[in-house]
This record gives sequence, C-alpha cells and structure tokens, in this order.
Amino acid sequence: MMVRCFLFLTLGLASFAPSVQDDRGQSLEKTTLCVETNVSAYTFSEDGSLLQRAGHLAEHVHWSPNRQFKMTCKQAHGPFFHVIVSDAEGKRTLHLTKEWTATGPTAMLPIWSPISETLVFLSRRSGTMQLHALKLADFTVEQLTHARHGVCMGRFLPNGDLLFLAEGPGTGKKLRLQDLILRSGQKETTLFHQKTIFEFAPSPDGRRLALSTLDHLGAVELYDMETRQSRLLKPPKAWTSRLQNHAARLIAWRPDGQALVCTFPFLGGRAISGKAASPKDGYVDGDWEVFWLALDGQSKVLEFKEEEPKSLYWRAGR
Repeated sequence: MMVRCFLFLTLGLASFAPSVQDDRGQSLEKTTLCVETNVSAYTFSEDGSLLQRAGHLAEHVHWSPNRQFKMTCKQAHGPFFHVIVSDAEGKRTLHLTKEWTATGPTAMLPIWSPISETLVFLSRRSGTMQLHALKLADFTVEQLTHARHGVCMGRFLPNGDLLFLAEGPGTGKKLRLQDLILRSGQKETTLFHQKTIFEFAPSPDGRRLALSTLDHLGAVELYDMETRQSRLLKPPKAWTSRLQNHAARLIAWRPDGQALVCTFPFLGGRAISGKAASPKDGYVDGDWEVFWLALDGQSKVLEFKEEEPKSLYWRAGR
C-alpha cells in the first residue's frame, strides 16, 4: 500500500499548483484546463476545445499565495522531482528533497497553506510517512501529524483547515483502509473511518469533497461537508461499462466549483481501429482518458489515446 501511495503522490506532484511555469505577471481572460501527459502539455478552453499543445515541461515554478516565496520542482528521474524552496529574490534557498532513500526522496507532495506562511509536505524523516510543515519565516520544519501507521495524503480547505488520510494497519492485502481526518485548530474529526480512498479534493469553496473510493469505482463521490450526505458523479453512460472496476485519479475542481476533471483507465484497454476486438494485440494497454464531470450532468471525455495524463489542474484568469 505504501508503494502504491508513493508512486501516486510523486506522479501527482504538479497537480496542486496554479501553473506549470513561472506565471507572475501573466494574465488570462478565461479559465483554462492544463493537462500534462507522459508526452506533451495541453491547454483546453472552458468548453473543452484544445487551445495549445507543447512539449513536456521538466521544470515547474509554483508561487506561495502571497507571492513572496516560490517552489521550483525539477524533474529528477522517472516520476520523481527535486523540490527547491526560496524567497522571491533567491536570497534564501532550501533543497527540500536533498536527501534521498532507496525508495525515493525524503520529502514529497509539497503544498502551500492558503492562509499561513508554511509549505506542507510528506516525509519519512520521523520513521513513518507523516505530514511536516516548512515555516517560511525561518525555514524550520515541524511535524504536523503523528498517525500510528503513517499518512498518505494531505489537502487544505480554503480556511486553512487540514484534511489528511491516516493509514490503517497492514493486513497483507493489496489495499489498506484509511481514516479521512479533518483538523481544525487543535480539534480532529474523523469524516470517514476504515475506508479505502484513492484520492480526494476539496471544492474551491470548501463545502464539498470529491472522493475516489473502493465503494464507488467508476464514479466520483461528492460529499457535502455540512449535511454529511453524498451523491455520485458518473462519466457518460456510453463509457460506464469500461470503467466499472477502476478508480478515479488526479481529481481537480474547476475554480467556479461547478465541474471537476479526473482521470480513469479503460477496462482492458482500447480496441485499435482496423483490428479485431478479440485478439490481445488488438488493444492498447494502460489507456487513460480525462473525464470532465459537470455538476449539472453535462459531462464529456477528453481523449488522449496512447498518452497517459500525469497531472491536470485549472488555471483561472486574473
């Protein structure tokens, strides 16, 4: 389970940043969807039309909410990134992933806190995987979580409250159960207990959570933080049978909160045009697509055929 989380988290490193490049000073008129695959980087309009295709980016620069600090993520090898944090002038610099272990970097998946001057990341520096916070005032690090069996994912709500997935004990099975915990100040509330959660993403207003779980494969669960009720968002019916045994990945909300995007792998791959449906060589294995799921039911599919989306996020105009 730890290997599964590790690979997923490192692959999804860029999906929580506002831009794939240094965009201070840029101005966009409309919200755009950015998708990076293992081959190219794409930009789509609000209606799903392709605007631009460019080569794969090996470096990403992500600015803190107050624009006083930046995080530079440089491709290391495979799915791994070197993460360097510095102030805007470059006078203070910290290599967050300077130390590596046999399984990869000692710091992963860094995310900016929306209301405090910290950068939160996953690290095994205390033994098990836990969330740590880098204080930007003095570049010191403190441990935020002390989950007995470790943590595999963390997200912030807009008000600064922290959501994290605490791992359950290992049982020898491929998938482990987790608790989804909300931390508000010093109080912790368990929203989901002993559940297998592959991905979760708070809506821009913090009122809902989009979850990918073992209970609802082939769909995204929308959980209302106030009523504690859920409903399902599903891909177009024509695609449902292909996705029934797979979980959504890389969930990203549109800034207006009225739609989200995610990736799904096809069940058994895609039949290659011109070949019979039955022979094994008539299919493409590992075929992923991006699903655009709107809350009003107007969903669509962005097809990438043999390319595999590695990160996706929305970029809003200013």
